[in-house]
Amino acid sequence: MPFNYVTAFSYDGKGRLIQIDGPLAGADDITTFDYFGATSDFSADFLKFINRKKSPTQFLTQEAGGYDFWGNPTSLKEPDATFTCLTFDAARGYLKNSTENMAGQTSCSSPERGRSPDQVDPRFRAAADAVHAAR
Repeated sequence: MPFNYVTAFSYDGKGRLIQIDGPLAGADDITTFDYFGATSDFSADFLKFINRKKSPTQFLTQEAGGYDFWGNPTSLKEPDATFTCLTFDAARGYLKNSTENMAGQTSCSSPERGRSPDQVDPRFRAAADAVHAAR
């Protein structure tokens, strides 16, 4: 009996990933990605939420809560209110490390982590926006 697993990736006009559908048939394994809006003080290219479909009407949502110089999320607040801390390679932008906070930690502990968008230095935000525009 042959198996056919297909995963479809959807992108918006800016080239940002907005949906992953698959590999299961139907719409039971959709993941969507939401970004900051153009009216935000933060870059519209920065990830805000990851929504993983749990049931036909419910999603499990992770919220990005901090960003590195290049706009990669450095912390994700999980649906159970714990945090996943992410570290990206500064030169190439790939994910180097992912850790789960435990024992009641309420944020990622590094000074560069856990910042809300309004706490990021505007000079860094402008530099990251310039890099994203050049890509």
